[in-house]
Amino acid sequence: MSSSVGRSTTPVPAFAVPDHPSDRGWRHGHRTQYAGWPRLGHETSQGAVSPYRSGDDRRRYARRSTGLTLPSAVIDTPNACAASPMPIQEAVEALQWTKANHRPTFGLSDRAWLACDVFKRAWRNAHPAIAAFWQALQCAVTDAIGHPETAHTCCGITVQYSRAWLRLRLPSGRVLYYAAPRVDEHGALSYMGTHPVTRKWTRITTYGGKLVENITQAVSRDVLAACMPAIETAGYAIVLTVHDEIITEADDNAAFNAAHLAALMATPPPWAQGLPLAAEGFQTHRYRKQ
Repeated sequence: MSSSVGRSTTPVPAFAVPDHPSDRGWRHGHRTQYAGWPRLGHETSQGAVSPYRSGDDRRRYARRSTGLTLPSAVIDTPNACAASPMPIQEAVEALQWTKANHRPTFGLSDRAWLACDVFKRAWRNAHPAIAAFWQALQCAVTDAIGHPETAHTCCGITVQYSRAWLRLRLPSGRVLYYAAPRVDEHGALSYMGTHPVTRKWTRITTYGGKLVENITQAVSRDVLAACMPAIETAGYAIVLTVHDEIITEADDNAAFNAAHLAALMATPPPWAQGLPLAAEGFQTHRYRKQ
């Protein structure tokens, strides 16, 4: 038997494998990692998915797409920011506003706060379609809460508020539910849920960007699940999944290999035609990280 591993460097204990796992004979498990993402912007932001198509290093891509290199790009004196890229000036002004209004800086130094804010703004400027999706979804959710029982569509997501539940229907047909949604007098969104730290049932604030993150994770799961029947039909017995990875066993012959499994994983489901996907994997005798 063998199992395959992705690119994570987090140590994971290997499990013991018997010499003869079953009467089917020696098997190969192929673990494969998704390198694609769900639709993030209006008709996909091509720049955001290009590094996944090409296998580009994400750190180099971040520097290239924002045009910035920190820490040297973020300087301590506001007067010097006039000759710097626009996101730096905007970040300086945002920090000044934050301090003037006694908003939290989360214990960060001015330099660290500026570094985080500059990259945030630069990334959003470099991917306007994705940032526009956040705003469009927030508007759709706000409209739906204000008009119960009416359906609103945003970038393939159907939004509806009905019987105290906000419902986001995904392209796969699966629905995300948010209990007791509310829009306050300032336009801020919230819903009832379990607090991630206190574990208490409480009101949780959200916004368009966070809702898109929820959708992204959910659609990623749906894409992974959609390819699993074809994988098993092809003769790969799925042992388990780990995040975006599938570990399988198969008969020991050339017809079963990591490249074939990767091709099956990178095939978009019918409801996601055109979605750029990539996968890779390998064969091994025990579960491990690549």
